[in-house]
Amino acid sequence: MNGPYYVIVDTDSRMTATCCGPLNATGKGYIPVSEKDYQTLCRQPGPGAKINPDGTIASLDVIIPLSAKRDILAQTTPEKMASGVYFQPSRSTAPILFPTDSASYTNTLQQSLVVKLDEWEDGTPWTLPDGSTVPMTGQDVTALCKKITAYRNACQAHASDISRQLDKGDDADITAGWPDNH
Repeated sequence: MNGPYYVIVDTDSRMTATCCGPLNATGKGYIPVSEKDYQTLCRQPGPGAKINPDGTIASLDVIIPLSAKRDILAQTTPEKMASGVYFQPSRSTAPILFPTDSASYTNTLQQSLVVKLDEWEDGTPWTLPDGSTVPMTGQDVTALCKKITAYRNACQAHASDISRQLDKGDDADITAGWPDNH
């Protein structure tokens, strides 16, 4: 393509609105750029470059499309929910990382039902992912179940908040604000 090359730039923010390509453009918002800068801008996944008054690129912000943000959120949510919670059983000297993936959560729910049915024997060993065991009381199992449930619910609530922000067109940070697992 032969130049000159132009981009449409918001005159107040100096952010690119779109790449225009080679054309004879005149008027408000059209900024001439070099062929190299035009090629750089067109490789962007969307608008998001700040342009200097002389038409050079001041900064590039990678714009992640909404569909990609939703994909990232869909992948991040189960990862966060499965990252585990720290819990200190009554017969332990330090908090232990208990798994919170779906299978482990289901097991915890089942074991809490055993406690509720008064069939849990205090001191029964709980097997951890590394094969080690920790003795648990019925109160430990109930407290662990409540903690895991609260943590997983908080992850789902945060993911829902992010999704609503994305629905409104807000620039939500998918990596920030997830609940603490301690």
